[in-house]
Amino acid sequence: MLRAICLAALFVLLAGCVSAPAIKPDCAAAGVISTLRITALIKHENSENAARAVMYVRRPDAMRFEVYGAMNRRIAIIAASDKGCAYYSEGSVRDCDESNGSNPLTLLTAREVVEFLFDDRGAFGGILSDSWQLERSADGRIAKAVKAVGPLSVVVTLGGYEETGCVMLPRSMRVESRGESFEIVVKGAKPNVDLDDGAFELVADPSNP
Repeated sequence: MLRAICLAALFVLLAGCVSAPAIKPDCAAAGVISTLRITALIKHENSENAARAVMYVRRPDAMRFEVYGAMNRRIAIIAASDKGCAYYSEGSVRDCDESNGSNPLTLLTAREVVEFLFDDRGAFGGILSDSWQLERSADGRIAKAVKAVGPLSVVVTLGGYEETGCVMLPRSMRVESRGESFEIVVKGAKPNVDLDDGAFELVADPSNP
């Protein structure tokens, strides 16, 4: 189940808001959007409960997401940048390469996450086009994305794009992988939050900040 929650949380980084934040950011004053903080709820198809997640991304290739369980404890974290990738679960921090395929970053790199989020109707045209099968809507937005890495594959369906956190993001998303599916509801997005390199590194035991 933890692997399932981690996989869904990662792909929340592709999703947007169901409703706008209570206070809309001044996008004109924000200028170029280089970072995003996204809050979300993740629900597995066979579960009645939703997990809370917080995600951070920074151009061009840095990301971090945290999944929270009971008593607001962090139960899973993945942090990745050009310096490497590490994940936390069950009380220990490990390199992403040690996941034996259970870590979702075997399917999606940090740079791909950033390109998905900041994709402006195909403006990147780079690694997403090289490694994903993309279907776009009439206005050029990504409607469906499919990727396979060895025996693993993932299908992401997106729709209902709206401007959220000064970035055009989808309102809804469904993730399907390994016979499991997830529904994503993102509660808010904030642009240009301050993030230093430490945000994309993991300490020995981050479960209790």
